Amino acid sequence: FRGNTRVDAGCRFIEDSIPEYMIYDGRKSVSEFIGIIEKGMRASLEDEYSDEEYEKYKKEALKENEEKKLKEKEKIRAKDKYEIFAKENGFEFIKEHYLKNEDFKNKVREVLDADGTKNLTGLKLERTIEIIKYAVEELNIGIA
Repeated sequence: FRGNTRVDAGCRFIEDSIPEYMIYDGRKSVSEFIGIIEKGMRASLEDEYSDEEYEKYKKEALKENEEKKLKEKEKIRAKDKYEIFAKENGFEFIKEHYLKNEDFKNKVREVLDADGTKNLTGLKLERTIEIIKYAVEELNIGIA
């Protein structure tokens, strides 16, 4: 894809696995481009590895992809957990732990100052979540 009639630039794929150029033809070109790249990657990978190594690599890549998906789902669940807790008990939680832990107190003050507010009632939900998440993840303060 990087070469033209004046420059023979080559590419990182195995030789002759992708065309020198493609003609842009609107939306159809997007799927064609992706298909060409996938074909080039597959051909290069198969050439570099034996069938056994390729299958092993493929299994490892699929496993790694599944692990990434699980981590993303866990992040979403954690965000939802903090949001629900913040909506229901955020104010009481912050009030309860404010005087018990100096680091927590400093974080609350930092957030309030950054938002330009003097009290918790003026705090936005996202900032309340930030404070609760800090308490749980950094200070190991449990939430119900």
